[in-house]
Amino acid sequence: MKTIQAQSACIEIIEHDRTVLLRYTNKNDYAGMAFSIIPRPIFELRFEALFFHERVTEEQESESITTGETVKVSSAAKTQRLLQVEPIPKEIMETLKLALNCNYVEIDGGRFVKEENMDNRIMNNLFELQTAEVWLTFMSEGYFNNVYGII
Repeated sequence: MKTIQAQSACIEIIEHDRTVLLRYTNKNDYAGMAFSIIPRPIFELRFEALFFHERVTEEQESESITTGETVKVSSAAKTQRLLQVEPIPKEIMETLKLALNCNYVEIDGGRFVKEENMDNRIMNNLFELQTAEVWLTFMSEGYFNNVYGII
């Protein structure tokens, strides 16, 4: 006899190669969810997605000083990973968007922060299935910052 652990619209909630497990919580109550209770709840959401493409982005800041010289003030490099969400129902996409805006986001054991907008598309109007892509930034070990100052 098979025991059903959970049910959701149009998808099976089981662990397999093409799913990721998103764990999330927040410092304060957010989007109608009570996070400020003790112990703080950690919610989980499993969905079909690819999550392995990485890139390193750079940010440079320079400034012109009174002598007319341009000096570098700071530079930063951060590692990001692309979350490519397979078709999921509209309700789960809405939950996913809210979850990714939380203070604590963990996927595959790594901590991430969403700094860019999610690009999502409706794939099937009859069932309102949607796909999405978003670059997520590694929280700590993937962010390198160098502040030079003016000499």
